[in-house]
Amino acid sequence: MKRSYFIIISIMILFISKSNASDPVGLKSVGAMGGILVPQNTWNNGLAVELQSELGEIIKYVFLVSQIGYWHAGQNKEGQDLTYTNIYFGSKFIGFFNTKPRGFYAGLGIQYHIISQDELLSGIDVVENEIVTRNISRVGYSIVAGYLLKLKNVSFSFEPRYTLLPGTEDMITISIGAGYLLP
Repeated sequence: MKRSYFIIISIMILFISKSNASDPVGLKSVGAMGGILVPQNTWNNGLAVELQSELGEIIKYVFLVSQIGYWHAGQNKEGQDLTYTNIYFGSKFIGFFNTKPRGFYAGLGIQYHIISQDELLSGIDVVENEIVTRNISRVGYSIVAGYLLKLKNVSFSFEPRYTLLPGTEDMITISIGAGYLLP
């Protein structure tokens, strides 16, 4: 696991240091996104919130966006309310289909997820149904697509994303967002 973190960080540093872009890497915009979380198996639909900052073009037409987010979902099982929360941070690499950073885009992301999920224990060994909270952490991988509308000082976006979380439930988020373009 430590080896995969080392490889990921090395690749990110390599991309940033070998930038062949017209703009230097730096903070270009900050923004927020919100939307729905669609789990792929057991949990009900939930809430997805994210803060992000665009750091600029790392290679021609490919932009680096850092992100910090929160997911919340729940379910009712045997009369008990169970919750799923996920705090994550990471980066996504998005490429635009035209020469300017606006319009349709697609990309890949990598995040570190800190997950807390309730489980209901029942059976012969348990006298009463008991809720146990399980805390896990995972490295997640995202496939991203979307549309970015840039105006003079603000930008608006629509972004569906599929996140693979090995060993847990994969998630789909559908978000809309707004950002402030820094001078």
